[in-house]
Amino acid sequence: AALIEPYARWGILRVARRRAARRGFTVAAADAGRERIRSALRLIEYVESTGRQTKDLTQVVLDDWTAGNRDRTRRIAGFVAWLNKRGIVDNVTISPIRHLRPNELSCEVDHVRRITDLLNEHSRLDLPTRVAGLLLLLYGVRIVQLQTLTTADVFITADRTSIALAQHPIDLPEPVAKLVEQLAQKAAEDARAQTLDPNAHFLFPGARRHEPIHSTTLGRKLAKAGIPTRLSRNYAM
Repeated sequence: AALIEPYARWGILRVARRRAARRGFTVAAADAGRERIRSALRLIEYVESTGRQTKDLTQVVLDDWTAGNRDRTRRIAGFVAWLNKRGIVDNVTISPIRHLRPNELSCEVDHVRRITDLLNEHSRLDLPTRVAGLLLLLYGVRIVQLQTLTTADVFITADRTSIALAQHPIDLPEPVAKLVEQLAQKAAEDARAQTLDPNAHFLFPGARRHEPIHSTTLGRKLAKAGIPTRLSRNYAM
């Protein structure tokens, strides 16, 4: 407790509050923060199982525990840096993770077929699922990004429709633009989809009033529609 409580307060919660104030805070970000705390607990338990205390942590012991596991290495990096900064351990570091290109991709034929099916005006899928699927398949948009899109992110003029998936809006091709315009209009007329900003409505509203769809729910809808989110995003990127 003497280690975990201050680490959780200053190493996890402070960062979380800053992120929430700057650009919002997602369910995935909260889960990641909890997992970093759990990883710190697991490391402490491992060190103590060897008959040492945390202050006796060495590079060899740390490397044995991470064992080249990318997820474990990523989650414990902040705790190890925090221990070093406070002088609890000395010169113990996490080896940099080498970023690799994704090696699991959607099949090109299947990828194109999914896009074609979503553009089919006779599709039995609901409009939000079609738009979410197209943005994922074409632009590799993360589900947590889709979840928070609002009508304020859609820009419609006489000759073009754009959407801000990141910092700058991008122009949408005609068939996709038409569907996004329809979804934006539908959202603007839905009082339950209104955000804290009276001039913006969630494109993908959730079951609760004034809240976006949960990322897990959206992921399940896409999976049910036959769109593997991770493989499709890898291919799009």
